[in-house]
Amino acid sequence: MAFLKNEDWINKTETALSNGEKILAAGQFGLSDDYKKITAGAVGASLLIPGDNALVSGLSAGAVVGGSRALNAEEQGVSQEMLVAVSSENIYIFSLRALGGGDPKDQLFCFPRAETDVEIKRFGLCRHLNIHDRETEKVLKLTGTTLKVAPSANGDRAVLAELAS
Repeated sequence: MAFLKNEDWINKTETALSNGEKILAAGQFGLSDDYKKITAGAVGASLLIPGDNALVSGLSAGAVVGGSRALNAEEQGVSQEMLVAVSSENIYIFSLRALGGGDPKDQLFCFPRAETDVEIKRFGLCRHLNIHDRETEKVLKLTGTTLKVAPSANGDRAVLAELAS
């Protein structure tokens, strides 16, 4: 499935909102990993699956990361992939069920920009986007990319630029 560009996400978001609000930027972000859960899972897997087989080790590591991500999303009541859409007034978060595309599904959050702190941090080739609603104390930690060759970078860069301004 092809990754959508900023303009495509904007159109899909405005259709999903159907309130006439103008979306300035939109992109696909993943829920940030919980490294404590990944570490705990890796330790547990290494104790349960001993041996020196590289294939088995690789598969178990992948299962640990995938399981950790699914558990983290479930505990927070979100999806692993989300659409972040920014208007002049709000930051909308929609669940996405398909990696790299699909329509925005359920609206998970609407953060009023005037009451929300946004922190953007560099993390290797990724960007961590931390959203904190001061009124409700809800915190959402997401990961996106600005790497030019990454399929989702177009929308992510647009969202990060809009939130940094």
